[in-house]
Amino acid sequence: MDSCVVFYDQKCTICQKTKRVIQTYDQFNHVKWVDLHEPELEQQYPFVQSTDLTKEMHVLINSTYVYRGFDGVIRLLEEHALLKYPMRIINMRPFNVIGKGLYRKIAENRPIIGQHCNHDQCKIDNS
Repeated sequence: MDSCVVFYDQKCTICQKTKRVIQTYDQFNHVKWVDLHEPELEQQYPFVQSTDLTKEMHVLINSTYVYRGFDGVIRLLEEHALLKYPMRIINMRPFNVIGKGLYRKIAENRPIIGQHCNHDQCKIDNS
C-alpha cells in the first residue's frame, strides 16, 4: 500500500462525513488525515498552498504526487483492495466526467449542502 496523506477541511461537515466514509475502508489506518487549518501545515508540507486546499480535497501519495478533488477521492479509494478495480472503471469516461462535475458542484455548494456550516467556515473562495 502506498502512503497517503489527505488534506481536508475539518470545519466542513461534508468533508468530515467524507473522511468517516473513507476511514471505514482504511482498516489498517494507512491514510493520514491533515486538517488544512493546522498552523504548521506549510512548514510540514511546503509544496502545499493553503489557498488551493480550500477548494477541494488533496491526496498526497508517497510524498511525490498530489491528486485533487474527484481524482483524489478515486485515488484514495483505489488503495482498498476491494475497490481498486471498480474505482478504475469509475475513473474512465464518461463516469469520470460526470464524477468531476458532481464533485465540483458539491464543493462549490457545500455551505448550502452542509448542515452545520456556521458563518463562513464552509465558504469556498472562487477567486
